[in-house]
Parts: sequence; C-alpha cells; structure tokens
Amino acid sequence: MVELKLKKLIYCTILLTGILSLSVVPMMVDSSEAMSFDSYYSQISEKHQKSLWNVGDNLSEGDNFSYRICDGAIPETFVSSHCYDIQLTFVSLLESSNGSVWIVQGILTTSTEERFLILQIDPDTFEVGSDVMNIDLAESLEKTIFSLASYNNKSLKIGNVWDSIDSYFTNDVSLEIKRNESVQLSFGVVETFVLGYDVVTSSSHFINKDFPFPLLAIIYSPNIIFPEPLELYSYEILEYGLIDADNNQLFSSAACLNEFEIESDENFDDFFINSKNPSNMAEEFP
Repeated sequence: MVELKLKKLIYCTILLTGILSLSVVPMMVDSSEAMSFDSYYSQISEKHQKSLWNVGDNLSEGDNFSYRICDGAIPETFVSSHCYDIQLTFVSLLESSNGSVWIVQGILTTSTEERFLILQIDPDTFEVGSDVMNIDLAESLEKTIFSLASYNNKSLKIGNVWDSIDSYFTNDVSLEIKRNESVQLSFGVVETFVLGYDVVTSSSHFINKDFPFPLLAIIYSPNIIFPEPLELYSYEILEYGLIDADNNQLFSSAACLNEFEIESDENFDDFFINSKNPSNMAEEFP
C-alpha cells in the first residue's frame, strides 16, 4: 500500500525525478521507467535536446526555491553578516503595460529578522522590482542567483565559451563550461555542468540542465587578487518545491525525501501508470 495520498505522491515524484535527475533517490524504479516518467513531465524541447540553457527554463507558477546567499556588496545596514536565506515562490505570471511580469512572494531570513515581501521579476531579463525598503535585496538577487540571465540559449557542451572576462592579467579570460560534476546538496546528489573562469583561483556556477536557476556558485573577483582573490558572492540552493494551488500546501524536496515511502516496486508501477493518466489528476484528495 502506498502510504502517501496519490496527489502528494505525484508532486513528490515530479520533484525527485521529473525536475532534477538525482543519482540518489529514495525509491526503487527501473531506469527505463524513470526516463519515460521524466520525459512525460519535463516535455523536453528541441532546445533542451541540444543542451541549450537559459535562466528561467522550466519555471512554472507555484515553483518555490530557497537559497542561502552571501553577497559581499550588500550593505551591512541591510544584512550585517552579508549572508541571508531567501525563499522565493513564483505565484503568478501576469501581463502588464510593460509586458509579462512574475509576481513573487519572498521571505528573507537573516540572523536578526524574518521579512515578508513581494517582488516583481521580469521573465526575460530577471531584473527584480521591489519596494524602496528592499532595493538592496533586489540588486543582490540580480547579481547572484539571477546573474546568468544576460546569457541566452547558451550551450552546456563542455568547452563551450560563453563570454570573455576582463581580469587583472588580461581582458580575455574565458567564461566556459569546464566539466560535469556531481554535487551533494541537502536533497541528494545532482549532476551539474560547471560554468566558470580561472584567475588565480576558480570561480564556478553549477547548472543542472532541467533546473531554472544555478544550484550553487562561488565567484571571486577577476581583478582584485591581492593579497588574495576577493570573494564577490556565493550561494547554494537549500530546498525547492511546488505549491499545490488547491490548498496552498508546499511540497518540498526535504519533506518528500523524509516521507516518500513505497513498499514495493509493484506499488510504484501502479502509481507510475496512474500518474501518466491526466484523468487521475482531477480527483481531489484531502
């Protein structure tokens, strides 16, 4: 018997197998089934088959992300430690006189406070609009987790050069896809492409091809290198999830890992078949 309600099981399975291709997932499933399940939910486009990537790819209403960000440029008057946690829920994509805009619920957590805020994010440029009290946060998000938004349809093929960067030594340092790397995150081991440059030390963004934002990064100044390279910013995803619009319930990666229990392969096979039938999604569960 599957202990979780079908609707929760569907959300959790999408999270753990449909969005990120985790190499460690707390369930047993034949690899051929996992691939067909992933292709059913991801609906991979020709662009993705060619391994091209943009910030915001596969982003949908209800998506929820939590990051820990350390930004050396954020004023101490705003965040004294320069580090903060931010939870972003992409509530709705609306039309305005200036075009489409994401309405995003934010929860900022620092060592001294928790603050709720509403952000307006451009779905193409990922420029962040906010009230006057949170301009510093908006600018920090733009230059950290959204910093790659200026690059459109870039290849994730190893060796592909995205840009040339000015540095202390030369104006021709390559920002390029350097390698594949498996990284350990709070919800599992994730396969990533490493985008970065080397000036004395390595600066890297870690990208999963199916995820809308880089998963983690540590970036150093290419120009301020004495007595040691200056760390500009770093970030790491803590959790991701989906909001169920029917009851405003968050299904998070951490909760799914803790609660996703299937007693046998046969029961998962039953769920797998049911989840591919859209009619099963219409039934309401408490």
